[in-house]
Amino acid sequence: MRAVRAAVGLFLLGLILTSLSCSGGNSGGGGGGPNAYTITVNATAAVADPLYRTLFPSIAASARIRLTQLAYLMYRAKRDDAYCGGKTIAVLVPAGGDGPQWVTRESMEKAEDAVRTFDFLLKTAADAALPLPDESIESKGDWLAKSAKHSAEYLQKLQFHLSGGLIL
Repeated sequence: MRAVRAAVGLFLLGLILTSLSCSGGNSGGGGGGPNAYTITVNATAAVADPLYRTLFPSIAASARIRLTQLAYLMYRAKRDDAYCGGKTIAVLVPAGGDGPQWVTRESMEKAEDAVRTFDFLLKTAADAALPLPDESIESKGDWLAKSAKHSAEYLQKLQFHLSGGLIL
């Protein structure tokens, strides 16, 4: 349970810290005060909130998985919103443990570049779900499975370096 709280805390805090570098736009999540559904502030929320709820609804995830998800959401916010840019700042906040650990900016930069593969997978999944009349559903499904396997192997090699010397 501690690992889950730490991962969720990392994810939420990382998004908030990163979105502080964005100006203008949305005030973050549509009111109701801070809660599990209000994950960002400022311009980042317009892009990141719907993607987060659609693609990453599970609470049970490791800190490394949450960092990878954060990298994708920040990549998309920077790509899709003119107000967002700059370096992503992510912080691991362990539940009931040591103090915060900063994720190196270089690690987040590499991760944001690597997670572009998610866009390819989303397009491949849409193509597989909606094949043209002359296309085989089986071949589209096979292509999707191969693409997902290749992407998973590629993303598993991501490393996140923390300020304390740890590597996730």
